[in-house]
Amino acid sequence: MKKLCLLIGLLVNMAAAAGSAIEVQQMSPHSYQLTYRSNVSVSVENAQQGLYRAAVEVCAGREPVYGRYKYRQTGSVSTRVPGKQESYIFRQEIRCTGMR
Repeated sequence: MKKLCLLIGLLVNMAAAAGSAIEVQQMSPHSYQLTYRSNVSVSVENAQQGLYRAAVEVCAGREPVYGRYKYRQTGSVSTRVPGKQESYIFRQEIRCTGMR
């Protein structure tokens, strides 16, 4: 189980590094919402670790501070339904404070 969590964390970090799975929406001058979508369930901790690099880039020299998050699952609950796939959406609010 520990190895699976580490593997999922690595995959989230790789996706975050590629920037392809993360959406950024500016909420105010120093706050943003980062959205990560995946077909693999990840823990809140792993999702936040995967978003950290994007948060640092968005804050551009300021310290990112995590705020509220939402985590939900969409799609088919049953794997028996052909063509249906579960999708996991993790939304994290961040604030950019002070200098790093």
